[in-house]
Amino acid sequence: MNEEVKSVIEAASCEDGGLVHISNVMDRYQCHKQVQAAVIVAADYDQELGALLTIACPSEPSLELPYLAPEDMLARYKPEAGDYLVLYADGYVSISPKLAFEQGYTTLGTDVTAIAKKCHEMNRAYCQAMGDDSQLPWTEAPEWQRQSAVNGVLFHIEHPEAGPDASHNSWMDEKLADGWEYGPIKDPELKRHPCIVPFTSLPKEQQAKDSLFKAVVDLELGRI
Repeated sequence: MNEEVKSVIEAASCEDGGLVHISNVMDRYQCHKQVQAAVIVAADYDQELGALLTIACPSEPSLELPYLAPEDMLARYKPEAGDYLVLYADGYVSISPKLAFEQGYTTLGTDVTAIAKKCHEMNRAYCQAMGDDSQLPWTEAPEWQRQSAVNGVLFHIEHPEAGPDASHNSWMDEKLADGWEYGPIKDPELKRHPCIVPFTSLPKEQQAKDSLFKAVVDLELGRI
């Protein structure tokens, strides 16, 4: 392996913020479970280090990034251009041959975040119409709030028949798992939220927010 390739590995492996995590450049796919994946466009093998894979970023075709695959990852299969580098929810990374991956997974596309942004802005406009100006624009919203919107979109992608009540239950389960609890006033620092109650106990205007969220997702996916 030449010095130029080694320098790329060192740059990609530094601990001072230089590392771009592969989750940021992968598309989302759905089988019986959701994964993230990126196409391998090149593989440079080294007997000592393993393989330096070059992966393509789905949302930015001109962007290609290195990923160093250790020897134990290559024990069963040595990748070639066109195969996939796959990231699972628990952080496990593997390599999948092109044919096997594409037969087993369906892409969710790269527009999940864009749909989540539209849902967020719809919710912000709805809240403003009710006199609540506390919601920030997407670009200024805290990361937990943006991720919650993304998770809501993914829920409706994976459960097309789910109604607004199921969407609320999924949101509430996520909040409870993250340590949130019911509180009469929304307080992100204390992780309290007035909507952590059964769907039927929500005020009608809050129930409407779940219906509007689902409607935006369905519209963007061409379901309505």
